[in-house]
Amino acid sequence: MNPSPACHFKAILILIIVSILAGFFWWLFYERYYQYKECIEAAASSCLTAQGDNLTSGGMLWAAPAMLLSGLALYYLARVIRQH
Repeated sequence: MNPSPACHFKAILILIIVSILAGFFWWLFYERYYQYKECIEAAASSCLTAQGDNLTSGGMLWAAPAMLLSGLALYYLARVIRQH
């Protein structure tokens, strides 16, 4: 039994939205933590950037929604491939 075109479109739309959100959170993780990881670890608490931002190891938490949304995107990708 093939799913309806509306169901297929909905899965593709969800895949696109979730992928964009995952990419956004991965970008935040990179900008707020990973890029300055050595500085944050060396300071043992926080790091001041050239722009004056005070970054802490709490920036690592941006990876949690990024991983969750990436997993969800993979699920919908598999679903779209299966429906095709």
